[in-house]
Amino acid sequence: MIDCGIGPRTAAGRMKGLGIGVGDVSAICLTHLDSDHFNPAWARRIAQQGIALFCHQDRTDELSRLGGGAAEFARLIRPFNAHPFSPVEGVHFTAIRLDHDEHGSHGFRIDGFGARIGYATDLAAQTANSSVNSAAPASWPSKAITIRKCKPTAIGPGF
Repeated sequence: MIDCGIGPRTAAGRMKGLGIGVGDVSAICLTHLDSDHFNPAWARRIAQQGIALFCHQDRTDELSRLGGGAAEFARLIRPFNAHPFSPVEGVHFTAIRLDHDEHGSHGFRIDGFGARIGYATDLAAQTANSSVNSAAPASWPSKAITIRKCKPTAIGPGF
């Protein structure tokens, strides 16, 4: 699952129509930590269910605090960086650093099962005062290189 800004009960209701449930979630990949992308109401469910929680390495301490600081929650946090990672077997994510706020956000190039898709959310226009791109490590691949050969399937509203 990508992001968990709605609570687990609301998510369960929405998943039901797809024939899946919150109990089927084995990993959550976070784009960033705004409250509409990570709802602390998930902390207990994540700990109880052993859900791997992927978050950029620069934000793991904050995520642990948002999760209540419980050791059971913190041990499930899996940091990612510019290198590909696999939240579930057969699916590979490559993080794409995006402008959003002073912390930035992350989109993902997702490869698996013979397909490739791109995922991005909360795309904000860069301002003259933005330090997000200048703070990005030199090892981060450029957005154009990272997302080429992806076919757009949906575009949602940002802000």
